Amino acid sequence: MLKKYPNLKNPPIVEVVVGISIELSMEEIDILSKSEELKKQFPIKKEIKVSSIEGNEQGIKSINDDINGYLFQNEDNLINIFLEKNRIAYSIRNKYISFEELKENYINLVNIFQKKLPASKQIKEIGLRYINKVIDIQDTNLFKIQLIIKKEKIIPFVVKFNKDNNNIKSTIIATLGMKDKSNNKYDIILDINTHTQISSLDDIENSLDIMREEKNEIFFSSFDKKLIELWEK
Repeated sequence: MLKKYPNLKNPPIVEVVVGISIELSMEEIDILSKSEELKKQFPIKKEIKVSSIEGNEQGIKSINDDINGYLFQNEDNLINIFLEKNRIAYSIRNKYISFEELKENYINLVNIFQKKLPASKQIKEIGLRYINKVIDIQDTNLFKIQLIIKKEKIIPFVVKFNKDNNNIKSTIIATLGMKDKSNNKYDIILDINTHTQISSLDDIENSLDIMREEKNEIFFSSFDKKLIELWEK
């Protein structure tokens, strides 16, 4: 049975990323990138390049920039589609409305690509990442994660830890930094990255639901109820 969490009207979410790990050739990426549905929704197209360095003990011989895929963006640059040799990802910044909308949009995107991919194409993993930012906090005790730090009085701090819950693996990066020394205000960043193995595109919806539940467990246990109540308003 799923836990009941508060409905946040103003969550501190700054970016959400959902993506699948999949091996694609540049030929397959080129085919996917020509989708008329994709180009209509995301008219801005940019190359994604990775640099490789060739050299020996005598020095660098050459630096090569190879195309690894394409980045597609909507007109306001707040939604990004990554078509790369190892993933198909959807990122939304400062425009997040709801998990249901995110899930629907990503599934629709994958369905567009599924028509153009071989039926035998294997999916390795799916990930769901939420980056949250809370600004101008004066009482650092509202951020419960700092309590796991032995030297909790040292500010700023960055802590990274992993969590395993059955088949869901999570990486949590928490940052607490001083923003204004004159009035002891702090910024908090909580980056929750969950992922799990899947074998088929048909598993996407259920896997996203399970990862969201895990994300919520981490998020709501990381902040004091005083902050949660502010985000409910």
